[in-house]
Amino acid sequence: MRMGAETDFRAELPAFDTPTLLIHGDADASAPIEITGRKTAALLPRARLIELPEAGHGVYVTHARQIANEVAKFVGSPD
Repeated sequence: MRMGAETDFRAELPAFDTPTLLIHGDADASAPIEITGRKTAALLPRARLIELPEAGHGVYVTHARQIANEVAKFVGSPD
């Protein structure tokens, strides 16, 4: 867990050429979207960021159905 929290991958992200789906709540207090999700999406050349309004850190619990639908669309969509 320390590696993910303490390692800076920003230099490597622009070279990651795989379609990437990021789903982030805009009310996440522990990982604010402005300094995490949006900045990560900006560094990934093929990223798609979905911002969930009023969703906090536990979006996988509170918005499970919406996330499942978004993942299904992303996987099934042409690149």
